[in-house]
Amino acid sequence: MTVCIAAICQEKKARDTIVCVSDMKLSQHHYSEDVATIKTQWVHKHWYAMIAGVYGQRQRILYEVREKFRSASDVSLRQMEDAFVCAYQRYGRQLVNESVLAPYGLKLEEFLGRREDLGDAIFERLWGEIGRIKVGCEFLVCGFDSEAHIFAVSNPTTENPSFVTYHDDLGFGTIGSGAYLAESSLYAYRQSYITSMDITIYQACAAKFSSETATDVGDATHIKVIQKEQILEYKTILPRELKDIWQMNRPSVPDAASKTIEGARESTEESKESS
Repeated sequence: MTVCIAAICQEKKARDTIVCVSDMKLSQHHYSEDVATIKTQWVHKHWYAMIAGVYGQRQRILYEVREKFRSASDVSLRQMEDAFVCAYQRYGRQLVNESVLAPYGLKLEEFLGRREDLGDAIFERLWGEIGRIKVGCEFLVCGFDSEAHIFAVSNPTTENPSFVTYHDDLGFGTIGSGAYLAESSLYAYRQSYITSMDITIYQACAAKFSSETATDVGDATHIKVIQKEQILEYKTILPRELKDIWQMNRPSVPDAASKTIEGARESTEESKESS
């Protein structure tokens, strides 16, 4: 797994910049490498996608989206959302065909009309297996039409019965095994789309650092700062320098708090009398 963070902010005006922060770790079966890949990938000159989950499954989905918009000068939020959902669903059907139906020489569309030929027992068994097949990766997509946008694409759940989760209102989104820790940190910082760019870079990095205790979140950090017509470049040493600052300024228990707690403690005798 991983952690990917995207946050809308402002350099000169609200919603003119998106800060993308992620780890760089790849895990496969029994092995992992901390500095292995860049998880923020180009899909159009104004749009990027961050990847969490089974990294090897990303390629076919990204290829389809890139091909759709290869000659497009501008792509709207709705167009990018539809393209990702269609590519995600198509890849899910491909996984079903390859892993469940291929031994029967069938594809999903054919299978649905073959219940009588297969018999109820085989049909129901295969239907159960099909229901367990899910695309193993998810995407945090960010970019610009007239303004900045962030949305996530993942398998529907009971809590969110849609392939798409929108993050424009909050101004930030997170995916991966470290998502909850990162999201909590951004809430604590009161991150929003009117937060300045420099502060957002620090807060998004701090959220990533906080998430490193989650399963399979790597230590190495990658930063990409996107504007509609350019990518802002920073020194590769910046994440390490920010982490040193973050570590020196992590919250600690103030002496006054310990004294207040100690002073508020009642004696055992007083406690017994009051009860």
